[in-house]
Amino acid sequence: MASWLPDRTIHVVGDSEYAGKSLSRHLRDNVHLTSRMLMNAALYDLPAKRRKGQRGAPRKKGQRPDSPAELARSRKVWWTKRTVNLYGTPVRVWYKTCVALWYNSAGTQPLRVVVVRDPSGQRRDDCFFTTDPGLSPKAILELFAMRWPLEVTFYNAKQCLGFEDPQTRTPVAVQRTAPLALYLYTFAILWFAEHGSFDLAAYRKTHPWYRQKQTPSFPDIFTCLRVASLNQSISDTPRNKAPSTNPLLSLLEPLQRAA
Repeated sequence: MASWLPDRTIHVVGDSEYAGKSLSRHLRDNVHLTSRMLMNAALYDLPAKRRKGQRGAPRKKGQRPDSPAELARSRKVWWTKRTVNLYGTPVRVWYKTCVALWYNSAGTQPLRVVVVRDPSGQRRDDCFFTTDPGLSPKAILELFAMRWPLEVTFYNAKQCLGFEDPQTRTPVAVQRTAPLALYLYTFAILWFAEHGSFDLAAYRKTHPWYRQKQTPSFPDIFTCLRVASLNQSISDTPRNKAPSTNPLLSLLEPLQRAA
């Protein structure tokens, strides 16, 4: 994508699996990465500027500052308290931030590092970083939270559309299976946006234990699509087929597809 859009800046957001040097050290100039950092990561200060006339190779990194865990425990730096919008909800967080090198991962790329604490104590301290040091800590946390809809998309594609069911063993099969499942996911969402409906009152009557539900989930959307497809199959006028003497047989095929 970066080669297709050389004039655009692309920002990649991923969990800690995408924070390693295999990715972070090979980003193109128009690509930034935001991910999670280990709390015991070995950080380094930026190297000092070379003095005029100084000999030898320039230093790649400076001194070792506190690790994210040590920064969280440090009393020399105060927590900044801020409300950020995470997963569609205003959340009160505390954070400490610095610009440093994570040399083992991102090499000499300066990183904006943000250590986060939950003031309620329900979640452990966590750390995030971005290769765009100009981003604010608030923007980094909100940007990282934006990956959640993608996680839900993969979950729904696996649970409802059989993303993980096919035993694909060849490269071509793998390349076809994933796009097909995600295409079907997209088509279902678009169909529901244009033609679907969700009766929240009826849902609460049949699910009285789930009073906080406000919007349909993907399984609800998929159920609506199945019902619409079933209704269309049953009500369609048969073409090029003699009517069955047993009306139940004509329902068997669409019922099997719906199941």
